[in-house]
Amino acid sequence: MPKTSISISDHFDGFIATQIADGRYDTASEVIRAALRLLEAHEMDYKAKQAALRIALMEGEASEDSLLTFDEIITSAKQKRAVKRADV
Repeated sequence: MPKTSISISDHFDGFIATQIADGRYDTASEVIRAALRLLEAHEMDYKAKQAALRIALMEGEASEDSLLTFDEIITSAKQKRAVKRADV
């Protein structure tokens, strides 16, 4: 496994020490790997949401103008969300 040297603030050094002291991890490397896995998952989620927004934007730009007002669109969206929540 490649080795990399990093510099961290006192805050994160303390956080790592606390994670080890609490028994969640055995080493600082384990804490850093867990943090990187979370960051990687977060970045993947962010990119997926960005892609979905781009698609929605393109679909919206390609669609015809709506005859509904902004308030009517918001009310409809809230009603649909309430129905989905009621189904759960």
